[in-house]
Amino acid sequence: MVDCKHNNFDFPKVELHCHLDGCFRISTVIELARHRQIKLPTYDPKELADNYCITSRKKNLHEFLLMFRTFTPIFAGSGEAIARMTREAVEDKAKQGIRYIEFRYSPHLLADRDVKSIAHCSETGHISPREVVEVVCEAGRQAQKDFNIEVRFILCCILAHPDWSMEIAQFCKEFSDRGVVAIDIAGTGHEGGIPIDLHQKAFQFCKDNAIHITAHAGEAGPAEEVRKAINTLFATRIGHGYHVLDDEDVYTEAREKDIHFEVCPLSSYLTASVNPDMTVHPAKRFMVDKVNFSLSSDDPGMMNTTLLKDYSVARTDFGFTDDEIKVLNLNALRSAFCDDEVKQRLLKEFEETATI
Repeated sequence: MVDCKHNNFDFPKVELHCHLDGCFRISTVIELARHRQIKLPTYDPKELADNYCITSRKKNLHEFLLMFRTFTPIFAGSGEAIARMTREAVEDKAKQGIRYIEFRYSPHLLADRDVKSIAHCSETGHISPREVVEVVCEAGRQAQKDFNIEVRFILCCILAHPDWSMEIAQFCKEFSDRGVVAIDIAGTGHEGGIPIDLHQKAFQFCKDNAIHITAHAGEAGPAEEVRKAINTLFATRIGHGYHVLDDEDVYTEAREKDIHFEVCPLSSYLTASVNPDMTVHPAKRFMVDKVNFSLSSDDPGMMNTTLLKDYSVARTDFGFTDDEIKVLNLNALRSAFCDDEVKQRLLKEFEETATI
């Protein structure tokens, strides 16, 4: 993969696939770690970024996700830290010219109370999953006003924890008037064969209550994951989905149903989810076939990068033109989970800068 510098992409942007807990500033991590007395492997910003952010290709997605163990404890269990992470993430996106952003996260992985499995917290009793959602929604509401950007949130189920999913679905309904617009499911496929069907009740609840649905599928796993996400979980968008190309029948079904693929160029390389030769990336065929897809950054804090780097990869390795990237932003906006008033207002703004 070519090592690209950030180039100017001076047009309005949309990002649909960005994990809030993977969207932090290294300087904030160090400051909060000291304040909360949480041990880091190093408190030197460059050393932390160079050695604990993901800047080289991992063996697989599972190894990639293990790196979160360094950073998630800095924010988990603290409403103040979660609010700051949210506000700074919104500000950083606005500075990149992003006009609409959907952040996703698992409230249970940031909570340390009223949750059976405490994934990252050494102490307990400070904040529940529901309170995490309240904190994120309020911080997002204020940051949206301050930085002139539309902000929405997606709540993530975790494949290994079907016991959380119905509560997450209920949060999606409860907070639908406070910026929560969809449900998602994430996981590496290394959880011991836990079937996606165990989450189906929660996604049926969301479908019945007109809550939007996206799902991680076909990233490291097979095309069949994409089929199940569409037909069992009712997803209208797919996170990543690169391996849909391994099964032409599934690929045809996704295209016929106009499923939107949330492609994350740099992440797909670093997680070893695609061929290391990025000039043969699935996005190239998506473009040729006029598939409904867009570009996102996935975990920019974890990778010490920005969405602009992903655009650079698309330009340099995929051969996408700036006009094509602008059209991908229109794809993203048309597939966004915001209300029609916001969508139409932003579409008008975007169409003035795009060649269709």
